[in-house]
Amino acid sequence: MSTNDWTELTRLWQSDVPAAAPALEVIAKQQRRAWAWRPVAIFEVVVTILGAAASVWIMMSDKPNGLILGVGTLALVLVAGGGSLWARSLRRAPAADVSVLASLDAALHRARVSVRYWFSTFWVNVGYFLFIAMLVLITALGHPPTSLPKMLFAIAGAAVWGAIIQGVAVFYYQARLRELARLEELKRALDENAP
Repeated sequence: MSTNDWTELTRLWQSDVPAAAPALEVIAKQQRRAWAWRPVAIFEVVVTILGAAASVWIMMSDKPNGLILGVGTLALVLVAGGGSLWARSLRRAPAADVSVLASLDAALHRARVSVRYWFSTFWVNVGYFLFIAMLVLITALGHPPTSLPKMLFAIAGAAVWGAIIQGVAVFYYQARLRELARLEELKRALDENAP
């Protein structure tokens, strides 16, 4: 968003549109945290590539249940990568001009992508918990390896990690949903007050 757009939005906020003040706060927050999306996307691509390579390596190993574990790992990686891709694939209509409304549309787009992204983490965690369940079943139904205590610690750690990620996802999903509602309220108010 350019400085002129920010000035126009600030002027709009001082006008008679009551929805503008909370929406300006949301847009300002978006501007402050915009840098974080790029490293997150790079991290997700690297983890997806490493996860796919690890799953192929596990499938080709001669370990008991290696094929099942490798396929499960690959499925988890695909669900996680697919969820992120689905969230980021939301298309935005091209803006005809660089105006206040175009800036608001850009902010709405970022908010919608963010809401979809955090919503997709719920489904990724479903796959993650199914993966943990598969690990437990493989351990319980197979011949217990000599390293069973270490494996149980790894499974417990993975479950705790999944719970932490789920908690973060719930918090951010709700926050982004509120931001999206504020922006949509401003958009509605502007559309109603349009000449």
